[in-house]
Amino acid sequence: MKKLLLAALMALAPAPALAAETPAPAPAPRTDADPALWVVRDADTTIYMFGTFHLLDGRRDWFNDEVRAAFDRSSELVLEARMPENQAELEPLFHRYAIDPSGRRLSQRLGEEENRALAAALASAGVPAAALDRFEPWFVTMTLSSLAGG
Repeated sequence: MKKLLLAALMALAPAPALAAETPAPAPAPRTDADPALWVVRDADTTIYMFGTFHLLDGRRDWFNDEVRAAFDRSSELVLEARMPENQAELEPLFHRYAIDPSGRRLSQRLGEEENRALAAALASAGVPAAALDRFEPWFVTMTLSSLAGG
């Protein structure tokens, strides 16, 4: 009888009261990503070349002890690209470089099997193949990599 009464009271209790008593699950531990980090030295200079994948999802700790130490020892940081604060500034660049200027469709450049594979890869990401058909192959590849990484 006590168990039945307890079950009935729990069913009637407001959800926030129950939620407050339940501890939140601990976040999953982040694994060390061990990104590519090269060191080039001569008598008076040390250069760290750091390879990154720009779509980090938070599951891995890329800014780990080795990378942090290299950043701390450095007096200058040089990046491969500077992203504009206003992302709309990138649109003209995409129109200029990512769209085939001759008007050829990617589907015309690929074989039957390649088109099927591309359509399947895009479908798994919820993107219709026609959405990227006017773009250059490098841009479609970059998009697929972004979809897979993010």
